[in-house]
Amino acid sequence: METSVVALLQFLLWFLSTGALIGALILLLLALIQAAPAMGAREWARANGMIVKAFISAQTDDENANAKLWYVPQVSYTYFARGAQYVAQRVHFGAPLKRAARDRAEQELARWPIGARVTVFYNPKAPDSAVLRRQAPHAGKLGWLAVGVFALASLACALAFLLPGWIN
Repeated sequence: METSVVALLQFLLWFLSTGALIGALILLLLALIQAAPAMGAREWARANGMIVKAFISAQTDDENANAKLWYVPQVSYTYFARGAQYVAQRVHFGAPLKRAARDRAEQELARWPIGARVTVFYNPKAPDSAVLRRQAPHAGKLGWLAVGVFALASLACALAFLLPGWIN
């Protein structure tokens, strides 16, 4: 290959891999931000609760008539903490689980049938703040995506340096 073509290819590989490394760091930061509340909830108190509402809501990403339709499981539960009764809706931390297929949303919702007894985790300093699962499901996905992007970017960066003619 001609020297200028190799140099251009090296520069493009280095430039793109540097951008991807920055992107991987941003994804990792987002994963940590989403996981932080779940980590803090490990010390939350437990209470017995009961599912009082469970349904699927249909949502779109924007006001556009052609926007993608998402199905989101919605759950409400009641519990007692510090002598008072509370109602909460949060199943887990982070963004709600949106499903493109209604049957997938119904499978998720099947975990929370109306009348089911559940363990509720609530913040002892603010008992109205509660969750059913002390997890942030999107945080793990973002973390693994960051690891994959980081690995590919590192490989591309190494390839750019290994091409002949990088250092004259």
